[in-house]
Amino acid sequence: MVSKKFITLSLVFILLFSIPMGVLAQDSNTTQQEQQTEVAAVINGNEVTMKQLNQFAGTNQLVMSIYRQNKDFAQVILQSEPGKKLLNKYREKKLQDLIRQRLIIQEAKDRDITLSESKKDQLFQQHIQSIKQRNQLNDDQLEQALQKQGIESLDQYKEVFLQRNQDKLLINELRKQVTSDVTVSEDRIQEYYKNNKKQFQVDQQVKASQILIKTNNKEEGKAKEEIQSIQDMIDNGKGFAEMAKQHSEGPYADKGGELGFIPKGQISEEFDKVAFNLSKGEISDPVKTKYGYHLIKVHDKKEAGVKSLDEVKDSIRQQLANEKKNKEWNQFVSKLRDEASISVKL
Repeated sequence: MVSKKFITLSLVFILLFSIPMGVLAQDSNTTQQEQQTEVAAVINGNEVTMKQLNQFAGTNQLVMSIYRQNKDFAQVILQSEPGKKLLNKYREKKLQDLIRQRLIIQEAKDRDITLSESKKDQLFQQHIQSIKQRNQLNDDQLEQALQKQGIESLDQYKEVFLQRNQDKLLINELRKQVTSDVTVSEDRIQEYYKNNKKQFQVDQQVKASQILIKTNNKEEGKAKEEIQSIQDMIDNGKGFAEMAKQHSEGPYADKGGELGFIPKGQISEEFDKVAFNLSKGEISDPVKTKYGYHLIKVHDKKEAGVKSLDEVKDSIRQQLANEKKNKEWNQFVSKLRDEASISVKL
């Protein structure tokens, strides 16, 4: 049985698979060769073909997805006039996104923006850490998930990731340049905190560590025996953090299973029921959740209340800075478009 946790991970890799262009050819009555030469738009003298637009928009994948869900509806989309108009509306929307992307990438190239190998490594590691955190995977489980997607190693995935995302990475670097001067004053932070205190109300929290033995890839009985064996070793003097580093299959195992302060609802109802009733320094008996079997150790507790300005100052600064950066970036892109020569042929 495939774990639900791998759904998000699977979505990350979906772009690795292609769908034949012949499926789409039915709806436009054109050959693939004609799609390669048919022009969708001209941007500053550079042509965008229908094939390039369809690839950018994922039109083929969309049609195939509809076909898998409902063959009759897919035929309506491909063969009826209303269906073709709907598909063309989708293309028109995506064409505007493509025009925007092309203008930004050209600006990045005009500025000679490039990515060093160390920067590529940094961005890829950030991407990998995000996947692991979202799916609660350790390094071995990530390797296994990659192999299930037909990817033999992290090096192979890195090559694909950088190739597939090179335009996005360049755009991100340009955005950093454009918004590098954005600042937020202390007065603005204090004003925001004063006017939005409800936003900073928090429920009771516990600072906890866990040892997790998952049940998605092994028999439940075996997982239960394993967690009980770990509990016995802890009862006989082994350190909780040491056991987490050696045996836990959950996130942050390499840090002794430390989860930091967590509010109710972050992990599961079963986890909360035990963790929030433990005393400081107390370790639970095995706790069964949808993830598997946990041992939980509570280090500290915080009562419900409103976070102080010092606690939230950095997050407020980041939020307000992001808002200013988004505004400045959108104005910059709008100016690029206003100054560009664009002819839409759809």
